[in-house]
Amino acid sequence: MSLEENKAIVRKVVEAENNRDYAVIDELISPTYFNQPNQIKGSEGYKQFLNKLFQAFPYYHETIEDIVAEGDKVCVRLRIDTGTHTGELNLLGIRVAPTGKKSTVKSIQIWRIVDGKVVEQEGVYDELDLARQLGLIVPTEEGKKLFPKEVK
Repeated sequence: MSLEENKAIVRKVVEAENNRDYAVIDELISPTYFNQPNQIKGSEGYKQFLNKLFQAFPYYHETIEDIVAEGDKVCVRLRIDTGTHTGELNLLGIRVAPTGKKSTVKSIQIWRIVDGKVVEQEGVYDELDLARQLGLIVPTEEGKKLFPKEVK
């Protein structure tokens, strides 16, 4: 597959997530898919993960800000607008009750594409910033002085 075709597959998966279109997820996520950070296996595991995410953030939406491909890998920089946190969330290994707050976080992900399907995905997002935006972490007075633009 070409680099452009691989990028198109990632774009389609992100669009399918945003539209809650699980038929496209089944089409483009390999049965052998594996996500190391979240221990997700296969398209069924992927959909279960999305269900939990959408229960916590019903208006969750990803925007691709940058996309680069080389070989069988596609690297994506995402902005994730979570919408209002209205359902239970597992964050930093802790179950978090709904906070009613909104957040926007950044994520960098690397997707591996084989024969037109996503077989592997790994990424990071700023869980600490998400916790701060949801009001789970309160900055100290010293932190407010050092980082006044970052603290609301």
